[in-house]
Amino acid sequence: MRGSDYEKVLGQKLDEFFAQLERESLLKKAEYLFARCQPPEKWSPMHNYVYDKERLERLDRFRHEVIHGESLGKVIANASEEVEYLMQTTLFFMGLVNLRYKLMIDPAYVILDAMPKFNKPS
Repeated sequence: MRGSDYEKVLGQKLDEFFAQLERESLLKKAEYLFARCQPPEKWSPMHNYVYDKERLERLDRFRHEVIHGESLGKVIANASEEVEYLMQTTLFFMGLVNLRYKLMIDPAYVILDAMPKFNKPS
């Protein structure tokens, strides 16, 4: 380590951390955000939205089961509401980052990225 370039070692360690984080559950990623951003109790940047850890955990479990084939093809009750909740949760997480780091991310970037390719405006 003594002979290593600090920036290079830092970059490698960050790459390792993010590679591991990519494999973590959505709930674990949310825990990291809350730990770093530490919002006030009952904070929300949106009206009519409440972060629900249990709901997010249930949806993430379902996502995991679909990916691994156990729930592939199963119907989700109230699927459109669940997708809407996940989109709101994305905006909530963006608000967390903005609260802590003052990093403004245009919500259109996330929303457009979530749209199927053929629906994106050119």
